[in-house]
Amino acid sequence: MNKILVYYRIQFKIAVITFKALTTQQPLYLSELIQIHVPHRHLRSAEADRLAVPRTKLMFTNRAFSHAAPTIWNGLAVCRSALSTVTLSQFKRFVKPELYNRAFDNI
Repeated sequence: MNKILVYYRIQFKIAVITFKALTTQQPLYLSELIQIHVPHRHLRSAEADRLAVPRTKLMFTNRAFSHAAPTIWNGLAVCRSALSTVTLSQFKRFVKPELYNRAFDNI
């Protein structure tokens, strides 16, 4: 059970770091690794502010921030379209219950 909680705590930390990188562009070295997904044609999901997940060939590269951050970010049900109006503390309040529910639904 403790391993499950650690897994979702790591996801929370990555989501918060991703939020900071998207909204404040800080730290610069992490914000350069994240790119907004631009679809090739007009889709309804284009307004969802999804991140581009780079393709990888090896399983251990999925743990890199450039792959893990977009994967976790796109999996969140939090309204990402109004990112500019959400503060960091509000974002944390939105994300914590979602990850908490995921953690205890898996037990």
